[in-house]
Amino acid sequence: MSLSSHPKPTFRYDINALRCLAIVGVLLFHFKVPAITGGFSGVDVFFVISGYLMTRIIVNELKGNRFSLLRFYHKRAIRIIPALLGLIASLVVICFFIYFPDDYKSFLSYAVSAILFVSNFLLYSKMDYFAPASDTNILLHTWSLSVEWQFYLIYPIALIFFNKYFRHKIRALAILAACTALVYVCCVGLNHFRPSASFYLFPARAWEMLAGGVAYYLEAKLRTFGKRKLLAGIGYFIILLCYFFFHDKLAWPGPFTIVPVAATVLVIAANANDISVLRAGPVQWLGKISYSLYLWHWPVYVIAQYRGVPITFATILVMIALSLVLGFISYLLIESRNIKRGFIVYTALGALAVVTLILPKYEFNARMFKPESLKLSSYSQHYFGTPDASEQFNKCFVKTSYTIKDFDQEECLSILPGRENVLLIGDSHAAHFSSALKKAFAGLNIHLCEVAASGCSPVIRPNGAPRCSEIMSFVYRDFIKEHAKELSAVIITADWSKKGEPKEIVADVNSTIAYLKKYHLKAIVLGQTKNYIIPYPTIAAQESESGRDLSQNFVDRSTVSVNTFLRDNLGQLYLDIFDADHYPKINARKMPYMFDAGHFTTYGAEEEVKQILPALIKHKVL
Repeated sequence: MSLSSHPKPTFRYDINALRCLAIVGVLLFHFKVPAITGGFSGVDVFFVISGYLMTRIIVNELKGNRFSLLRFYHKRAIRIIPALLGLIASLVVICFFIYFPDDYKSFLSYAVSAILFVSNFLLYSKMDYFAPASDTNILLHTWSLSVEWQFYLIYPIALIFFNKYFRHKIRALAILAACTALVYVCCVGLNHFRPSASFYLFPARAWEMLAGGVAYYLEAKLRTFGKRKLLAGIGYFIILLCYFFFHDKLAWPGPFTIVPVAATVLVIAANANDISVLRAGPVQWLGKISYSLYLWHWPVYVIAQYRGVPITFATILVMIALSLVLGFISYLLIESRNIKRGFIVYTALGALAVVTLILPKYEFNARMFKPESLKLSSYSQHYFGTPDASEQFNKCFVKTSYTIKDFDQEECLSILPGRENVLLIGDSHAAHFSSALKKAFAGLNIHLCEVAASGCSPVIRPNGAPRCSEIMSFVYRDFIKEHAKELSAVIITADWSKKGEPKEIVADVNSTIAYLKKYHLKAIVLGQTKNYIIPYPTIAAQESESGRDLSQNFVDRSTVSVNTFLRDNLGQLYLDIFDADHYPKINARKMPYMFDAGHFTTYGAEEEVKQILPALIKHKVL
């Protein structure tokens, strides 16, 4: 976050108001306030502010020949680190009492990465399709601090190197604008191929902070412009529009990210510091505590999710109030004290780093939980690598890092003469059914062909990453076209809740079914399965501890609404299996029916297929 929030003689009330607007957007988006679908763009506003402030500080000191790289780093550290240490130290204690040991170990690893300002790298490295949902990572939000810190490390060195070119303002503006545009284009391109890299990694995000440098040089050009207030007002209004009209299905950062970034540049460059509403007490107060509020709001949300607190109007208000209180306490006790003694800060940093490195070696909090609960809570961590998982996610499952070249066509799409051949197409939710369907079909003399690709929508329209379009184009345009007469039916399935807007899904599915009908193929859509907001084994462990059925508290409500919409709009094409889980959720082997927040184990898949098979026969798919 942009962090210099203490009033000075030339204090920019308009920038503090931008901080207020940014943190409000981020907080309301994270707390799932329905109308604020694009509040995540508040982070981009923060990035631009940081770029502006750092450019102003560095360039002004270089002009006066008083810039010191070490002093610059020290000031940034003294400003950022204390509040972050306060948060992490508090969470080390809080999470000890509420997290199961494996979850606590995971938290501690992220704590170390946050302290070292490399959490964005760790998050990127763990962006496996089956990684725990981001909603369960209590330090997820520290990725942006790491990106900013990496900017602080590199940017001043670049400005020192190019200092002689930056003495002329027009030239400096042209260089920064060109660099911003170049990195922006690269970022948009990278998002197409590696979305998680463009989101988490500094090189892809640098253009947003460079845009802040552009704002610094534009500011001088607009100083005599008579309608600066109008420009600033337009900028604020555009940012607000982003909050209401953007949504998390957009590629981000992507082509549309230029909108809030450009709007923020407009506000900063306009320097309309005398607009009275911007100086209002609540606006300035929120701007001042924005860093601490950013640090604390996400842990409040994650802990609520971990404990199964439902997202309602009342709970949103409580979470907002609690975040404000904790953010203000952090600001009052840590930020506003303006700690000068570097020795204290660096010693505390080192001590906390050592503690978070040592604690994972000893499961001190394990004795607080029942043995059965501990076994269940660790299930998500250990399911992959087991024979059960290998049965489901085999050679016919194209992982996120793979392409069509890695797909074993001979094994997965072989046509067996003398038997009915049914084709299963989908994402990982097709893969988790695959072994159970094969076993069930074997008794009916049916052979299952399979194409499952992680994160890909099983429709004919090019959709998602290039690898997805390539795989689905091969299946529909090549394989089905060539082997339609040898296939008896096609089953398509996916985690539909992650495949775009429901209306778009319906249109895509209908066009795909129409295409299959041209080849006289019977087809059915296996519906949305139940997803949870945290891994089901963790829920089962909490149930083991409490002796109560808690699972309904953790159901992801978006999957409920998506299932209802698809069922109502696809009619008989859609096989509703959302509530097919009328069987024990843990079997005699103590295997839960799901191994994460939405994927079945072999046990769960086999039980689901027992429910699905009669319906497939009834619909005359088999």
